[in-house]
Amino acid sequence: MELLLSDKRGFSLVEMMVALAILGIVLALGFQFYAFGANSFNAGQSQSNVQQNTRLAASIISKEVRFVDSLEIINVNESYTFSPEKRYIYVKDDSFKIRKNGVEESILESISNNIIFSLEFIRDKKGDRVLYFEVSADNSGRISTVDSEVQILNIEDVGIKPMEPENSAFSGNAICYTITDAASVAAAITSFDDPAQNATKLDLPTVPSGYTIAINTSDKTDVIDTDGTVAPPTVATTVTLVFTVTKTSDGTTADTVELEVLVPAYIDFISFDGVGINIAAGIIDNTTFEMEYNLDGGSDGSSGSWFSASEGNTPVTFVPGHVWVRETEYPSNMHWVQPRIDSPAEPPDVYLSHDNKQDATFMKFSKNGTQVNADDGYEYKVNSADWADIMNDTVVDSSNQNTIIVRVKATQTKLASQETANLD
Repeated sequence: MELLLSDKRGFSLVEMMVALAILGIVLALGFQFYAFGANSFNAGQSQSNVQQNTRLAASIISKEVRFVDSLEIINVNESYTFSPEKRYIYVKDDSFKIRKNGVEESILESISNNIIFSLEFIRDKKGDRVLYFEVSADNSGRISTVDSEVQILNIEDVGIKPMEPENSAFSGNAICYTITDAASVAAAITSFDDPAQNATKLDLPTVPSGYTIAINTSDKTDVIDTDGTVAPPTVATTVTLVFTVTKTSDGTTADTVELEVLVPAYIDFISFDGVGINIAAGIIDNTTFEMEYNLDGGSDGSSGSWFSASEGNTPVTFVPGHVWVRETEYPSNMHWVQPRIDSPAEPPDVYLSHDNKQDATFMKFSKNGTQVNADDGYEYKVNSADWADIMNDTVVDSSNQNTIIVRVKATQTKLASQETANLD
């Protein structure tokens, strides 16, 4: 029987070591590729995170300040004193903060991942309503900066206030601003004036710019309707109203408390139709004994002195200002007699020249080399005589050293001009 021997061999030690060495090289290369990919991913994530935070911070600032009522760029430090009535945006301890009603809030804290923020607010030299700002964020050396701007819609003439008013361009690390809402405006309205005697339209309470107000409910719409129309009652009547305040920028609304107004009873006032002024004639037309007049009552009739008027026409000496008439029994029933009377004009540029048709002592009135005629509207006065119109053929005797002066005649609505110096 033939003995068969099988040839079975294992790995030698050298072969095993070579295999392990190759495996180690492969693993090392694979780990390096993995580490590179992981580091790149983490770096990308970190950069993306810091960019996301800067963009989000810029968005929060824009939304917060777009409809503010006032805004001031300031610098905040550890010793800065905050006002509880105002709001602030700033950076503290490298964190993005908003302060409202005296309470400081951290923004983006849950997603910022220890990102260090910095802020700068800028107003350019134009001084308009545009706020420029720069938000920077640093995450372990990875920095992202966003430059942005927002137009402040509710700020009118004052614009963005500077930290130092004498500087036309300026910057700061924080902003201080105020925001009102419909509820706060409505809550501030606790009363308003009763309608005037015989008023047919209600004067609504005043609201700040950027808000509107309208009547929401009226318990007596036959006296004061919701459109503000007033029907004066036969007896004084109390009406309870509720107003709605609307913020125009976002459409939010709020109602006032119930407000009571007293509508006076209707009075049959006298009419001032036909009352007018005639300065040239020196009268107020179409007056009655029931009236008083004031020659300089100001733009609202509150100044000057009042005098009893005559029946028919009232003779007066007009002065520059506003002429008013009112009902003697009910002084609130008053009327401005338009127009306003202006101050007298400058003296006319008139002089005396020889009249070739007359004796050398007789002179005619001339202006710009042309004889003054009746259509020019001038009048003259010799010594203490009355004023007389200058006609086409008017001449004066200058032989006796007379005092001769000229002025533009008064019209129905204008005073006579200032007088010239002596022309003789």
